[in-house]
Amino acid sequence: MSRNIDNAKKFCNWLEHLKTGNNYQEVINAFNQAGCFRTMWANIAEGKILYRCKIHYGPEEAISFDRFSKVGYQKEENYIKDFGRCNKPLQALLYLSENRDTAIIETLQNRKAGETCVITLGIWEMNKTLDTSYVVQPFKSKRVHVYEHELGDRYDKDVEEKQKMYSDYKEFSGIYFDYLDGRFKSDERGLSYQITAAYTNMCLGIKSDSGNKSYGVIYASVTQSDFFNVVFSKEVEDQKLISLFNAFKLKVKVIKDNPKVLADLEILEMSKCKNVDVDGKINW
Repeated sequence: MSRNIDNAKKFCNWLEHLKTGNNYQEVINAFNQAGCFRTMWANIAEGKILYRCKIHYGPEEAISFDRFSKVGYQKEENYIKDFGRCNKPLQALLYLSENRDTAIIETLQNRKAGETCVITLGIWEMNKTLDTSYVVQPFKSKRVHVYEHELGDRYDKDVEEKQKMYSDYKEFSGIYFDYLDGRFKSDERGLSYQITAAYTNMCLGIKSDSGNKSYGVIYASVTQSDFFNVVFSKEVEDQKLISLFNAFKLKVKVIKDNPKVLADLEILEMSKCKNVDVDGKINW
């Protein structure tokens, strides 16, 4: 067994046995010390359409958000108390989904039957092709969903090229990304979120194989596993590398606890914005 493969197995085993608590910095250190930080590269193309939902809380239910910044990343970072799938506490990131239904369900997945919620569904378009890292199931036999096969083909080609330079790369990469993919797909929000947030933050800003900056990470949707999510650093919104071009305000009733599909919700009211100005004003 090569040193790299041995390190990968020890790394995954060590993470599995971390005690409950805030282990974020220990996870970062483990990625670095074990030589187990690896990335795979893709991009989100200019013109790609992505979706994001924003819940209206309290008095916000009576208003319609009038600026694209109101439906983008959380501007009040002090409100972010806990780890998210990709963020640390007090860290705002721009989460988006490949699919409309995914964006809605991801937002309402923990709601209970009988609850009503007001949400704004924003439809966004990439203004520039941006390099990203990605996490995908490395083993063909375990790939089930459409996005896994599409991104998996890219993964297979990348691994094949690197295997020519490093004889143990395919085995090492399989161990490593199988573990990370499982963590990104996990419903567990304690240690899994710390691992996935650590990995995301190590990916953001590093140089891709093409020499461009990495702006985000592509990963599986837990609730709508046929589709992927992408998380971007907040500069993608701030620098207008992505733009809001349409928005819907919806009032929905949850029909089934912890909704998994759109049929678990009842749309009570829906309105579409007239347009979004070039300066980001949403006109209703």
